[in-house]
Amino acid sequence: MLVSLASVCWAGIVYTAEMEKFGKKSSIEVWATDTKAKFSVLQSDDPSMPTGTTVIALDRGERYIMLIPTKGVYLDLTKQQFKNLKGKQAQDSGFEFQNGKLEELIIDEEGGTVAGIQTRHYKIRISIAGSAPGQKLDVVATEEFWTAPSIPNPAPSLDMLTEQKSGNRQLDSLMAYKKLRGYPLKRVVELSMNGEPAGTSLVEVKTILEKTVSDSDFEIPPNFKKLEIPAQVGAKNDNE
Repeated sequence: MLVSLASVCWAGIVYTAEMEKFGKKSSIEVWATDTKAKFSVLQSDDPSMPTGTTVIALDRGERYIMLIPTKGVYLDLTKQQFKNLKGKQAQDSGFEFQNGKLEELIIDEEGGTVAGIQTRHYKIRISIAGSAPGQKLDVVATEEFWTAPSIPNPAPSLDMLTEQKSGNRQLDSLMAYKKLRGYPLKRVVELSMNGEPAGTSLVEVKTILEKTVSDSDFEIPPNFKKLEIPAQVGAKNDNE
């Protein structure tokens, strides 16, 4: 539940959320201040997000720590290296972006309540033309957002709920929707590919509180060892 929303100065916020992606479920916890944020997976049956997976954003997103619990190691990345890593993941998938457009369907209407908090509702549609090995792909993503104007966003550049990075500059600019008013509490994405349904994902905040967030919340566990950055991650991304 939310505490002292009227407070002008926020030391930070902590929230828990439930995620469902293509039928796989995860629960997460996020800590955020004006310069730092941490996203940690509490429980998961999603192999792409194992329990314990953690991303720590520092210095207003200029530095990222990625904890890999299955191997007991972490990566210490600059902002550019983090983008390069996302770009490599996109390249490994084989998808090549060609062009796209964004349509606004619903802008800032009454959205009901999420986690007991009054929200505003937004709906957009992103159409993307691209290709994968051996086929042409037309992808449509219909996205809905519910936001709480009553909750200040301590670090909009570190938003762990709606932040999306593919590593492709054109695609990322399409996905970085800037008109959301207030703190994001819920997001639903429906995908179709070549006119056929391709899956749905959901993220919804369940509890959210104002809380003093200390530096210790962002520390690397002492039993984790630093992993050297792969050369292809350190190199400049041609999509930038």
